[in-house]
Amino acid sequence: MCEDVMSRCMRFGTQGGVFKTSKREPAIVDNWREIRKKISPSFIMVLERSVLQKRKAADNKKAPQPKKNKSLDDDSDDYKSSSLFYLSCRSAGLHLKNGHKYNVLGADQAMVQKNLTKELKSKGGADVVEKFAEGFEEYIENAARFHKSLLPSVTDSECQSARACLQGSAVKILLGVDLIQTSLMRVLCEKLPEFTGEKDSTILEQGQKVNVPHLLLSQFQWLDHIVNGKEVTEKLLEMLTCSCDEVQREIINCLPYIVQDSEHTTVATALRDILAENKQLSIPILDALSNLVLPSTLLAEIRDSVLQLLASVDLDDLPVLVKFLLQSVTSQDCLEVASELRKNLEFDWSTAVSSSKKSG
Repeated sequence: MCEDVMSRCMRFGTQGGVFKTSKREPAIVDNWREIRKKISPSFIMVLERSVLQKRKAADNKKAPQPKKNKSLDDDSDDYKSSSLFYLSCRSAGLHLKNGHKYNVLGADQAMVQKNLTKELKSKGGADVVEKFAEGFEEYIENAARFHKSLLPSVTDSECQSARACLQGSAVKILLGVDLIQTSLMRVLCEKLPEFTGEKDSTILEQGQKVNVPHLLLSQFQWLDHIVNGKEVTEKLLEMLTCSCDEVQREIINCLPYIVQDSEHTTVATALRDILAENKQLSIPILDALSNLVLPSTLLAEIRDSVLQLLASVDLDDLPVLVKFLLQSVTSQDCLEVASELRKNLEFDWSTAVSSSKKSG
């Protein structure tokens, strides 16, 4: 009898101390007290525990499960602030992170730019742009946040209208908003002298040094247009005078791809003056000059400056100088340039060998 009760108990379970029975099966007992007379106390404990576990499992299945919010993937690294910069970006669909994860876009980047423009214009006032730039400057003070803001942003998993799962960097997207472009470019340019090559100014990614100046300047390239080209050019040339050699090379290399055609003469004049003072920058300067459109008078002046460097230039830099001279020569002054080349170049095997040994 006990075995029969045990099997039926396990089949039907209990609820409120009374057995649940099906229509097909007669009730064995009327209540829980009668069961105690037929089975041992230890079995009762096991049975109660089993019934409670089953009931709990059943309740969990019936209870509505909280929906996992896949939007923005993980908010544990969210950047939060009361600044106009943060609030405007959030409202526009740019969800900023604290530097451990990539920034997230809740829409296509073109829509984010449009939303941000609308958001800033709706606030009005002449100080809106200034406050936004201040908040941006505060945000990129942190090295990790600054680095991630220069890298591609991730599209929110719930967004179905974006162009791709990866979109432009936060900085690139912000520079595409005309209202704030000039102010943000000024803030970014002023970050360049901070990277002196010393340990405390170095950003590492997986143990590798990140070339932040190059990454930063690449954000200025291939923009749809530059709102105030003259101011940007002046700021970049200003940073040339107060940056280390490594950063100077990066600025010079990027200048032809950032400055507008109307600023080529200004840039070339500045580079010519730097060339006369710092021969170590001769290669990047001549490469940059080769990609600028210059008036013939200025080009002739630069060519004369380069000819004066032939006698003292390092052998490794000589091919770049000669290439620039040959590419910039005209039919009117080709004989003069050829004569200067013969005068200053020593095609002596022993000289070449000794120079190569020194460089090695």
